[in-house]
Amino acid sequence: MPKVKSEVEIIKFIPRYDERIWGGRALKEKFDRILPIGVRIGESRELYDMRDGSSAVDGGEFEGMTLRDLLRHNSAEIMGCDWDASKPFPVIVKILDCQQILSLQVHPDKLSAERFGGKEKNEAWYFINCALKAHYYAGIKTKTPKSEIISKLSNADFDNIVASHDSHAGDFCFIRAGIVHALGAGNMVLEIQENSPSTYRIFDWDRVDLKGNKRELHLKEALESINATLSDQPAPLRENGEPSRTLLEHPSFKITRVRLEKGETVSFCSGQKPRILSLIRGCISSGSTRLKALQTVLIPYAANATFTAQTPATFLLTEDFCK
Repeated sequence: MPKVKSEVEIIKFIPRYDERIWGGRALKEKFDRILPIGVRIGESRELYDMRDGSSAVDGGEFEGMTLRDLLRHNSAEIMGCDWDASKPFPVIVKILDCQQILSLQVHPDKLSAERFGGKEKNEAWYFINCALKAHYYAGIKTKTPKSEIISKLSNADFDNIVASHDSHAGDFCFIRAGIVHALGAGNMVLEIQENSPSTYRIFDWDRVDLKGNKRELHLKEALESINATLSDQPAPLRENGEPSRTLLEHPSFKITRVRLEKGETVSFCSGQKPRILSLIRGCISSGSTRLKALQTVLIPYAANATFTAQTPATFLLTEDFCK
């Protein structure tokens, strides 16, 4: 079992920008991100460790390494002494810029994932910005047989089956595995999810890509994955103004929303657990590390960190994912 060798710094990463058919340029227009020219960016991977790549460290003592490198060579300092260094980082943090509605889709639970060679996926949405009348779909609202759900949804007959929710900045929704969902146009969302690529599309609005091709649907997999139990459907949370609010406690992870006034501080001690801090609004600093809106940092197991709000600030803290 590896041992913690020394205290380490909090870690910033370089975002990875991915083009999506439904994406846009809001990260540049509203948050001054430097994006690839002429590309519709739908996803900014703020923290990830996947088969197609791993977050690159941005400065500090680990510059030049990736998150995968950190886990391989410094797993005790990053995740704690009990962490299996061969495992990928368990959480992915993304920013989604939804200029068009996303596909109607579902993620598998453990049983359906094993059946189709995928991996269970639970995810959470925190709404950063929302256009007037923006909305999203999440959950089944009427008792309907699963085969009928797929038949109707794949033929765009969804208004009487899938629940539609108005979206506002500060809203939160947990999309557990098995829940039918789609983010609507005009939403910018911080997405925190289990490290899984498994997504089964049900309907994609008959869109075509630049080559004139429709994206693949996964109706068989979706049929097996949908959770149609009405009591299991999501209950979105509205912002309530509390200084600190637990948004989610789930076996996959815990998420807390924290608000700080200018000059207030929050501290994290080493030897407890790794944490992810995602700044939503404002500016905070810890030593020489300064964060602005929409930046995410990893607070390693072996890090002591005190953050001071330079302006009124709001952040999400993700923890209890190291199991």
